[in-house]
Amino acid sequence: DPVQRIAPADIGFSLQLQVLTGQADAEEQLLAITAEEANEGFDLLNGPLVRGRLVR
Repeated sequence: DPVQRIAPADIGFSLQLQVLTGQADAEEQLLAITAEEANEGFDLLNGPLVRGRLVR
């Protein structure tokens, strides 16, 4: 039967901040970041199963 495991509060999650404001190649950088995030996998055994990146 499926079971739910509750992870500890400190699972190593951090929100990355990347500032592209004012950079001439901001659109190209954003496309690269998007591709990188789409291709990055998750550790399904150990987690965390969430990640975040704030791009300005």
